[in-house]
Amino acid sequence: MYALYLHVQCRGLDWQVASTAQIFSVLRSAFSAVEDLTLEYRRYGVSSEWHNEADRAQWRDLLRSFSNVKTLRVPSELTNHLSRSLQFEDGDSPVGLLPELKVLSYSYDREFVDAFTAFIDARRISGRPVTVGDYNPFF
Repeated sequence: MYALYLHVQCRGLDWQVASTAQIFSVLRSAFSAVEDLTLEYRRYGVSSEWHNEADRAQWRDLLRSFSNVKTLRVPSELTNHLSRSLQFEDGDSPVGLLPELKVLSYSYDREFVDAFTAFIDARRISGRPVTVGDYNPFF
């Protein structure tokens, strides 16, 4: 097993996600074998732009690089952002993004308890159920 840590430092979350998606798209073939993915987010310093949100397309571009991911861990800082990006609209395929995903772990904070419900329900209905786990980065 190999581990890769990539640190992308930009002013806002939107820039971090977009920059990371660009890097990963170039290396997509190398990341297609990744089965276990843990996302992290650290905000350094105080910036007037720290609250910028990455749009749905940026998150999806980033996640497309990981077509074989079976386990995805999402910290509380990204739960709200990512859950909105994984909501499906008319014409979206619930298995087109992260088609091999089996386990989604995220913090069960009271604020986020139902964050991924729409995504999980869509996957279950499509015949590709996802098991939910509690993500605690300290264990």
